[in-house]
Amino acid sequence: MLKEKTIENDLEYLRQISREVDFDKDNVKEISNELKEFCATHSLSMALAAVQLGMPLRILYLKKLDDKRLDDEEYDENRILINPKIVKAEGESLYWEACASCGDLTGLVRRPYKIELSYQDENGGFHTEIFEGLAATVVAHELDHFEGVLHIDIALEVHTYTFDERVELRKREPYKIIRKTGDYIHP
Repeated sequence: MLKEKTIENDLEYLRQISREVDFDKDNVKEISNELKEFCATHSLSMALAAVQLGMPLRILYLKKLDDKRLDDEEYDENRILINPKIVKAEGESLYWEACASCGDLTGLVRRPYKIELSYQDENGGFHTEIFEGLAATVVAHELDHFEGVLHIDIALEVHTYTFDERVELRKREPYKIIRKTGDYIHP
């Protein structure tokens, strides 16, 4: 049974570098189904990297990419991205991020406003897609997990907030676009 890894119990595990999926050796369908099943039955906010469930592979599950859908318990993107890589990053944004692996630690994180992402689907097909706004933040957050980086490592500020306190904080200080264009320089 899959169990979420947390910084309280599994910090060293979460710090590892996830390896690329090998479609010839890894059972992609089984891994994808395990991720989908876990995410469908747990109250996951936006997305989840496989390493957070004990599978240090470059696979992520997308559940909600639109902040207008966060309160919709039924909505689920139900998408798997395999071996994703940022091809190009532009602009700059700020958002109070949280993470299932980090409990109530909430960090103000600077991310690109827009990313062009290359990835594979569950059948090994290659795709390129552009994510903008909060969707780019969500995807970039998950990609950091593949490198053993948590949002609290790169946050400008970190505070402890309960779920309800975080909801109120995000109402007062919602997703903020600094700029939409220009190359994003990773800090």
